[in-house]
Amino acid sequence: MAGAGPRGQLNTINEVQALTRKHWQPHSDGLDFTGRIPILACTLDQLTARGPHAPIWWRFGSHQWQNLTDALANTDYLTRTRARLAAEKQAAEDEKEQRLEATRCPGCNRREDEYDYKPGAGDGTELCYDCRKEADDIREHNALLAARRANAAMHPCHTCQGSIGGKPDSVAELRKPADPYRLECPDCDDKRHANGRPPIILPLPTNRDRRRAAAGRLDDPYWHIRLHHAKEYPNR
Repeated sequence: MAGAGPRGQLNTINEVQALTRKHWQPHSDGLDFTGRIPILACTLDQLTARGPHAPIWWRFGSHQWQNLTDALANTDYLTRTRARLAAEKQAAEDEKEQRLEATRCPGCNRREDEYDYKPGAGDGTELCYDCRKEADDIREHNALLAARRANAAMHPCHTCQGSIGGKPDSVAELRKPADPYRLECPDCDDKRHANGRPPIILPLPTNRDRRRAAAGRLDDPYWHIRLHHAKEYPNR
């Protein structure tokens, strides 16, 4: 290319580069040149002054002048493209890592990719399923212990004389404090209903019982229930 000034020569190279883009531009992935034609340009002044092996060649798509070997091998473009793709990959990995770090459970400190069951993972702001389940189990267990203590302090089962809350760790054991007027534990109550027996109605308080209770000398753990039954079932 000759017959024009340096600026005119560069403008001509840029114009030809733009017009031939579809022939030399790589495919969408940036590294596939299948079916593409490498197009190189130089100025006659540079070719005459420096010879064909000097860095006077501009391969379309490149960002710098290269020698003929590097221009044909497209080393400049490939180096830049590989560096860009590597940087983009690293940026994506860094972003993924930051996102995963943000999902650490406040309880167990595990992050989303450390769970076998991904839907059970936390989001970084709330407990994961496992920690919520553990917290629920602890609350339930503490509530059971509190109910067990409360029921053990109440009057015993009228039938088996055990805890009114039932046998510890049984399926029927009460998980909350029993009704203060309850007379039987869950097991005895279930058996009574299964056998068709009527509910227990305690004897009416006698005047003597009332006097002894007022004096604090009546040893009857069911006294408050007898008073309750006297009001609820006066004719029975």
